[in-house]
Amino acid sequence: MSEQKPIILVAEDEPELREAWIDCIQELGAEALEAENGLEALEKIKSQDFDVILSDIQMPKMSGLELLQGLRNLGKDTPFVICTAYGDQAGTLTALRLGAFDFIEKPVSRSDLQKILKDAIELSQYLKKMNADLTELLTGPNGLDGEEAKRIEALMRVRIANSIELKKRSA
Repeated sequence: MSEQKPIILVAEDEPELREAWIDCIQELGAEALEAENGLEALEKIKSQDFDVILSDIQMPKMSGLELLQGLRNLGKDTPFVICTAYGDQAGTLTALRLGAFDFIEKPVSRSDLQKILKDAIELSQYLKKMNADLTELLTGPNGLDGEEAKRIEALMRVRIANSIELKKRSA
């Protein structure tokens, strides 16, 4: 069985930049799906899981920050990379508080963008494995139940969160 390609959602209202990002993603061997604005992206997120989301911050209908908030409201921990043409410190802080994987300023070089996306894909794969391991632990043939399961689940979620922070700091 072949390994499935990572899928990255690109939310960007400028068609030329969106196409450039898609080309960059395809060079990594990943699949890219596109959205022209945050609202369109959120609808896609509701119906499909993505490995990474790459989003502009300033878009019509819904900003990248509102998209990130919508993603988190859906309970999804998908790595989210947000880009801006504006060096907005308040936007950066908001994005980081909402759990953005990275916040980069435009223009970003192709090599820098690819490095960030590779790191985000790696984190996504790690999270999927940890979630699968946790699910197996809790629901497998020897699955735990009751209070013991709740304690183990809480411990695993803390370990996942700590791992995410360490990976983000080392990136």
